Amino acid sequence: MEREEFEKKVDTEILPLLKECLMNRGEVLEIEKVEETNAFEIWLRIDDEPFCYYLFPYDEAIIEC
Repeated sequence: MEREEFEKKVDTEILPLLKECLMNRGEVLEIEKVEETNAFEIWLRIDDEPFCYYLFPYDEAIIEC
């Protein structure tokens, strides 16, 4: 997949789904990029309690089909 095609797919398909997923979990408090791990720290409030989620690259995962 070409970079331009990938970026278009991210903008039109992936980001809206991620946004919907986060908003369904709770109130989004903050999203911050953690440079040293190339991850995103995502803080949500669910039922008045703060929760932290990490979105990070997982290149070494094994996915069996």
